[in-house]
Amino acid sequence: MPRCCFQPDQWARWIQDHSVSNLSVADFCANHQFPVHSFYFRRRKLASHSKPKKLKNLADARLAENSLQFIPLQLQGITPEVTVDLPGGLVLHIPTDPMTLQPVLQVLITLGANRQS
Repeated sequence: MPRCCFQPDQWARWIQDHSVSNLSVADFCANHQFPVHSFYFRRRKLASHSKPKKLKNLADARLAENSLQFIPLQLQGITPEVTVDLPGGLVLHIPTDPMTLQPVLQVLITLGANRQS
């Protein structure tokens, strides 16, 4: 099978092997009998698949925010409220029960996002 037809996992192994080989890309490719441009192309292609996707706009950011889940915690020996200090000296004391805390946090996140846009 020609080298161009190898699966991405094989290329990933070769790229990993190169990183620990102390060989130049040209020497490594010559040893494995494939063109240098194929090595660079596959390395770039594999790297682009492994990078986290950037949020393209505010709508994507809000969608990501809405996908966050509230995980209730039971805190022992700690005051059962959250204190939020807002600009202008306003202080909110919010009970920690999920039915109260979650909507308040969602409003604060939305207001913060609106302020930044």
